[in-house]
Amino acid sequence: MDICSTWKHANSEVKKRVLIVETCWNLTKLQVDFVMRIISILDDEHCRMMDALLNQLVLTLSLAKSKLEAVIKKSSSIRSNVFKFGFKVKKAAWV
Repeated sequence: MDICSTWKHANSEVKKRVLIVETCWNLTKLQVDFVMRIISILDDEHCRMMDALLNQLVLTLSLAKSKLEAVIKKSSSIRSNVFKFGFKVKKAAWV
């Protein structure tokens, strides 16, 4: 019962976090698009800094993607074992 009450509002919390991520991504995309439009007028130092920043963004997004894929993989393997877990708990409760 405690588990159910703990996860009861998880859906709304996930929706809030998804909205934050989407908003941040939209702002980042707009900034990258802007830099790409003005790249020809930037001096070498600014270009170097933008290149380093964009490389860091790519690295960060790649790491985030890997973490999400791991969570999805773990979640799908847990779901396939849900009923097996339930039977183990019942057996242990009778001991």
